Amino acid sequence: MAGKVDDFGSAAMEKGRFISATTMVEDEEWTIIGVCIPWRDYPKVAPKAERKMELWQGACQYLDGLRKDVWPAVAKRPWTALVGDFNLRIPPFGGYPPVKSEVNAKRKETFVGWLIPTSGIQRRFIDHIAMSTDLRVEKMRFISKNAEDDTPLSDHNGVVIDVAHEPS
Repeated sequence: MAGKVDDFGSAAMEKGRFISATTMVEDEEWTIIGVCIPWRDYPKVAPKAERKMELWQGACQYLDGLRKDVWPAVAKRPWTALVGDFNLRIPPFGGYPPVKSEVNAKRKETFVGWLIPTSGIQRRFIDHIAMSTDLRVEKMRFISKNAEDDTPLSDHNGVVIDVAHEPS
């Protein structure tokens, strides 16, 4: 049974970088959210590139939109998973310039109260899964960005997480 779909999210997010839907899993309504948080150089290639933005400004705006506009409707829902390209290492490593420290602070503020089991798993991993606190990881495995013969499949490695949930 298909549920509500939101492909808008917030005016603070560029079109095509957010989707949220509900679906039924074992007679419980789950919310699945897909995100693509803008990266450092996003202003150079954004669809609305005529807007002048500073480095990481798109990410800051996106995270503000999630926190202020999207979370009030979904943050307290049970059985919620958010997947996607955060374009941020969690936790960050190395020296961060002040602007990237601001992005990381906004990321922390946005995801207060969420579990992010993919944080800290690989130095260069920027794709993450965040979950509501009623979910727990049963198993996690990685998908290489290259095929067995080293043919590139993507520019990102992937992750699969099997989750369990507390019954209602």
